[in-house]
Amino acid sequence: MFRLTPQKGLATDSHLHVLISPRPQRGLRPHRDEGRHVYVCNCNGIREREVRAAISAGARRPADIFKSRSCSPKCAKCVCDMRGMITEARQTLRYAAE
Repeated sequence: MFRLTPQKGLATDSHLHVLISPRPQRGLRPHRDEGRHVYVCNCNGIREREVRAAISAGARRPADIFKSRSCSPKCAKCVCDMRGMITEARQTLRYAAE
């Protein structure tokens, strides 16, 4: 069995999967099933469908999305995803107008 030595500051094999597992990519997300509860902001419990509803209602930046949910960003890890969803919505409208 493969085991790294904790004395050198490395994790044991029980934690090795965290070290070698691929990290999720940030940015645009593929279209998800609306029936699933995909959270964009875990801190505030904001789901993807709620972000898309805020964008459809006129949100142009992540601050507008937080305002629509009466909350504020905590760790701000979701802001990049929200910006990507806003950009995606703008591009969709732009292509539809052509």
